[in-house]
Amino acid sequence: MGLDLSARGAGVCVLSADGEVLYEDVFGIELPRNASLDVKTLRLLKISEWVIDVFNKYKPEEIGVEEYAYGTPNRNTVLSEINGCVRLQLYLAGFRGLRYVGVGMSRKIVLGRGNAPRGEKVKDFVERRLNEMNVSLKVDDDNVRDAFVIVEALRQIIIDPRKGIAKCRKKTKKKRRRSQKKKQLSLLT
Repeated sequence: MGLDLSARGAGVCVLSADGEVLYEDVFGIELPRNASLDVKTLRLLKISEWVIDVFNKYKPEEIGVEEYAYGTPNRNTVLSEINGCVRLQLYLAGFRGLRYVGVGMSRKIVLGRGNAPRGEKVKDFVERRLNEMNVSLKVDDDNVRDAFVIVEALRQIIIDPRKGIAKCRKKTKKKRRRSQKKKQLSLLT
């Protein structure tokens, strides 16, 4: 199952183990800019409940969520709120092991390069992949297309775990550097 969570809603795509599209949809709630905090909180709750309904219906073994886009600091607060709500609801529903799929990583795995432009490239990929699967499905929503790309990237990582290794190595090196700096600081005191 792939999730593309945004400030206004969520795109979901569920694939079977052999890559068949079982479900795809988008759920969104538009609010006025001056909506109260209670109304915004209810929107988060409704989006989370919808994701849980899809989860309970299809019981996916793996769920991938698009990682935060760190270049958009103003939206990260809202995205972290919806991410936190969905993660909590999935945890309460009994799901463990949510996987974050980096935007660059999913594009590289699926489209062949990490800096591929969005929009038409993603749309072309989704249409081509659905044709390969002999599925006559028209995906008109960007959130659903992004969710499809996320779940397809997740499928490819599961099939060949080495595709996700490069990102893990970078994090490990950073952790090592941090721990070395901490050791150096502790030696100074």
